[in-house]
Amino acid sequence: MAQALYYLIIYPIELLLEVAFSVFYDFWSDLGYAIIGVSLVVNLLMLPLYNKADKISEAERHKQEEMKPWIQRIRKAFHGDERFMMLNTFYRKHDYHPLYALRSSLPLLLQIPFFIAAYHFLSHFSKLNGSVFGWIKDLGKPDSMVIIPTIGLNIYTENSLLQDITVMSSAGGASTYNALIPLHGITVNILPVLMTVINIISIMIYTKGSGLKEKLQLYVMAGLFLVLLYRSPSGLVVYWTMNNIFSLVKSIVLKIRKHGCLSETERSAGMRPADKKESRDMLIRFVFGAALLTVLCGAVIPSSVIVSSPSEFVSVTAYTDPLQYVASTLLIAAGLLLLWGSVFYYLASTKAKKVICAVLWGLCGVALVDFLIFGKTDAYVTPELKYDVELSIPSTKVLLNIVALAVILAGMLLILKFRRIWVRYVYVVLVLGLVLQSSINCIQIERKLSADLPGIMAGSEPYEGFTLSRKGKNVIVVMLDRAIGPYIPFIMAEKPELMEKFSGFVFYPNTVSDGGCTILGAPELFGGYEYTPAALDKRDNEKDVDKHNEALRVMPVIFSEHGFKTTVYDPPLANYSIYPDVSIYDDYPDIHAYSLYNKFTDFNVVRSVEKHRKRSFFMYGIYKTVPLVFQDYIYDGGNYHCPDVFEYPDLGFEDNIEILKNMNRLSIISDSDEDTFMMMRNDAPHWPCELQLPDYTLTTSVNNRNLEDNIREDAEGNILELDGYYHYHGLMATMIALGEWLDFLRENDVYDNTRIVFVADHGYDLGQFSDLILDDGTDMEFVTPLLMYKDFDQTGYTESYDFMTNADTPLLAMKGIIKDPVNPFTHNPMTDREKALHPQIVLASEDLDADKEKYSFYEPGQPWFTVHDDIYDRDNWAPLEFDGKIQWEAE
Repeated sequence: MAQALYYLIIYPIELLLEVAFSVFYDFWSDLGYAIIGVSLVVNLLMLPLYNKADKISEAERHKQEEMKPWIQRIRKAFHGDERFMMLNTFYRKHDYHPLYALRSSLPLLLQIPFFIAAYHFLSHFSKLNGSVFGWIKDLGKPDSMVIIPTIGLNIYTENSLLQDITVMSSAGGASTYNALIPLHGITVNILPVLMTVINIISIMIYTKGSGLKEKLQLYVMAGLFLVLLYRSPSGLVVYWTMNNIFSLVKSIVLKIRKHGCLSETERSAGMRPADKKESRDMLIRFVFGAALLTVLCGAVIPSSVIVSSPSEFVSVTAYTDPLQYVASTLLIAAGLLLLWGSVFYYLASTKAKKVICAVLWGLCGVALVDFLIFGKTDAYVTPELKYDVELSIPSTKVLLNIVALAVILAGMLLILKFRRIWVRYVYVVLVLGLVLQSSINCIQIERKLSADLPGIMAGSEPYEGFTLSRKGKNVIVVMLDRAIGPYIPFIMAEKPELMEKFSGFVFYPNTVSDGGCTILGAPELFGGYEYTPAALDKRDNEKDVDKHNEALRVMPVIFSEHGFKTTVYDPPLANYSIYPDVSIYDDYPDIHAYSLYNKFTDFNVVRSVEKHRKRSFFMYGIYKTVPLVFQDYIYDGGNYHCPDVFEYPDLGFEDNIEILKNMNRLSIISDSDEDTFMMMRNDAPHWPCELQLPDYTLTTSVNNRNLEDNIREDAEGNILELDGYYHYHGLMATMIALGEWLDFLRENDVYDNTRIVFVADHGYDLGQFSDLILDDGTDMEFVTPLLMYKDFDQTGYTESYDFMTNADTPLLAMKGIIKDPVNPFTHNPMTDREKALHPQIVLASEDLDADKEKYSFYEPGQPWFTVHDDIYDRDNWAPLEFDGKIQWEAE
């Protein structure tokens, strides 16, 4: 309940403070000036509100003064129920209610939530720590401007108890010691005192001519603020001091303008009602307009994101229903638009209320058009509400958006002018429609979550390490999701020490996968050429999910049947679940399958990320509903103007890189002669993330200024321009972590007798390699997976330009160990003859859903191509035409 009230009342203000701070800090690059800027902007925005509150407060006091003699007479003349009835009659006659007395405290009441929001934001703002501003040495600590110096006395004594005190001199058998009076370390914080002095001066001016009760109330509050802020971070005190300075200036200006009194018109301001019918109409329009934006930004948009893949928003470490994000976003939106919007509306004049209703009507039209018509994008958005590629909105689309909005606004203006009665009906229909849509989304989220529950629950089960034998043969296959193969030469050139760590590996740069997503790339990687998209499509009487699960079983079953101790971690999309459903191996007791998701992620990190997501969901809702010309600024590179963004790392990357860093712990070294097989999937390269150079570490204070120029060069002088979301950083960190693990294998004498395959399911279309961009603009970086292979007793790091596909992985893993391997499910020999018989069929897209009811991958209009021999030769690529289904025959 307390958290719900926080998101409803306090957090909308805190969010405004955060965004304002981020904007000012981007402009000035100085935390102190940013704090001052936030204070000035907040006070300027709130000035009309405070002025109206002051007028209402003054009018209330004047009203009470007028009624006071009569109330005193009634209380003196009557008692009990009779007094109560007489007072009620008197109040009704004067259109008054005792609760109206609270209006005299309105200016003070308005300050309290703003103070709480500022206190919560600045007192927990880590960037203040160590920041200098003027004479303030650390904005993250009390100012400590006055320090009482240490007092020392010379004591002449022979007492041995003082032998630990520094000797100053000695003569005549007596020694002089410097004994300290324990007053050292006492400091006085001047800034809170200055803040209080300014506050008191402002109160003296503001309450001139007021009653003792009001004066006492404000002086007590000033003292309370002094106590609360005395040991607070000086950054927070700077903010509130600026507020008090602004309040002082405002009080002086108002006293000069009004000469200490209010006119009769001002006294009645805010208390004289407008036309009741018009007021009711405006109130209805305001409430429905605010409700529409609240439901759209707070429920429809977040639920539309989550419904596409609910499991991605769940952590096994600290399981919570992803609908928590819808609930929190809805509360933030309701707090900002309905609660605080109503406060502004209530304190506005009749003319201002008309403007507010008209603007709200227009904003609703803009928001709906931008979200429903211009909001669709093919880019993937991560659980942290970041796109994994740089978005570039064409200028023609921006212009079209402006024209469309102009037409919509013109039509809405005409309705408002000539058919105002229609407005409320339009509002009702739209609000009900949005409520229905968000409800449908929430129901689908729960249904999908229920379907993924076996995988999620499996992820919560304990795990065991995998065995590596010193005397037997060990085979390891690690799928690195979205590891882009062409990055490797640049990584090795930047970190040459990795070549030594990866000694024995052959890197295959001329490798292709048959699709740009895991649904297409993983089955062939684990099952071989019988599980390419074209081959699977021939089995059109079987569901795709069943064929996918079968592919994930091929290698574990074969190795297990041949006596290898077999372990599987995180099989990708097992049972088409984000959290891999390891129950697909339940029929094979000799296969030990586990999920490592969230097993090495700190609980506090998970909670911090969840808190940040709640903020990001609301900001994402704003981003999706503003005109396209403003979207890039709101998006802010996926940070949404969060000033402490690096306090909230990407949980997907954090979780997966921690698994790789803990590979030493997972590896159980055995002196036995048993053979072992381990197969795993890791997503670290899949999550683009800026890391701290030069070591590519995930920190809470990334600062690559003068370190990152976004350019890399390989040993042959080729140039790579990094994408803005740092896929390169993620793969580099992955290679560094794997290199450390390979050193561990050497130290434990299991490196030479271990065969290792590092392979990816696909690449990504980042437009970084001109040789891979075809004449029609299709970027084949989509299908350029990593493939690195180390055989037994191999040394030296080499490259091979043999034409490979990731479907070669099972054959590389089994080569020379399992003679003439046979697929245990189809009973067909496992070979690579398909690669030589015809070109490979490739889908250069990731636009496929893990649909458990589908029987085929193919849909009309998809960008299918064929390729052979050399993926870097554009002449070897050709578009493939088909009608509903691809069929090919061996030549």
